[in-house]
Amino acid sequence: MVKLGFAARVGCLVSAVLAFSGAAVAGGVAIVACETLNLPVQIDFENFPRVVNGSRYDDILTFPGASIGERFAGQTLSAQRTFDILDTNASAPLMLLAGAPGENLSVEAIGRMQNALNGLGPMGFDSKSGSGEGAVSILFNTDQQAIGISFEFEMVYAGSPPQGAVRLAFFARDARLIGEVALSSQGRTRACFQTTAAAIAGVSITNTDIEGISIDDIAFSQVLVLG
Repeated sequence: MVKLGFAARVGCLVSAVLAFSGAAVAGGVAIVACETLNLPVQIDFENFPRVVNGSRYDDILTFPGASIGERFAGQTLSAQRTFDILDTNASAPLMLLAGAPGENLSVEAIGRMQNALNGLGPMGFDSKSGSGEGAVSILFNTDQQAIGISFEFEMVYAGSPPQGAVRLAFFARDARLIGEVALSSQGRTRACFQTTAAAIAGVSITNTDIEGISIDDIAFSQVLVLG
């Protein structure tokens, strides 16, 4: 999924902000300015092959400090048009699951300099409408108080469809929902999220962006250091 206007916007261009679940929570999750945190980027996908149309991965991807799949055990996967939808009913203890073959993950070259991760939606890897429209879930080896993620949104122009949003559901190790956040933007957007305690064991990400999203530069710390 090659996006238009990749370098058009960098930073926290968050226009639709917090959408906390009322049931969520002990502490909740807030969007915070990334410069207030000292979180090293741990996962940038640059060690993957640089392929313009993406390389398909049907299994869970494992990195130092975290693993990435489609959803957590217990979550119900459904579809809304060409997008994956997840509920928040994860099972304890929090455990990753991969998607169906061709509907899990891909890593794609974005522009000339960078790779990024796409969730593969119900249309699958072989469809243009599949890439970037699937669910992505990240399980951290140790609980986190804050994380950062870069998103590549579609640029919105006059006459284009309504702007979509990214929705993130944050879970504790016992699968308890900590909180939910929704945000929308255009182009490349860096967003950081923080709780009042080191409680984030995993996060599920879905979206309704016009052409799906890419995910990159996942930042967290094995031992959190706040700036």
